[in-house]
Amino acid sequence: MPNRLALLVLSIAVLTASASHADPPARPAVVAVAVTGVPAGVTVVGYWQEKPLFEKEVPQPASADASCLFTVEARPGAGPLKVWSFHKARGGGGAASFREVTFKPGVRYTLHVSPEDGDRLRFTVAEEGP
Repeated sequence: MPNRLALLVLSIAVLTASASHADPPARPAVVAVAVTGVPAGVTVVGYWQEKPLFEKEVPQPASADASCLFTVEARPGAGPLKVWSFHKARGGGGAASFREVTFKPGVRYTLHVSPEDGDRLRFTVAEEGP
């Protein structure tokens, strides 16, 4: 019985020590998305590392040069960022634009989305800093 108790105490001590040395999760990158020139009612979709990052319908603008602005958090790392449009009224979407990007932990980025040709969107990603 004393051996079992000693083993239990030792197991708890090992688990507690390993849990206290675990690295904290990386802070997400903050991405400010600015959609300009895309018609109202079109949904802009973004996938990061093959997982949904955002899906936002462009609202009716307050003025002709207004942008649709929103913020999302992205998991830090490198991988493909894909952006495309979806037209609910037509039941279809445009071709995806994609590129390899790197999001650093805790860093702010601006993702600017605008129309390219037809239903295709183009986008740029710029680092703003921590």
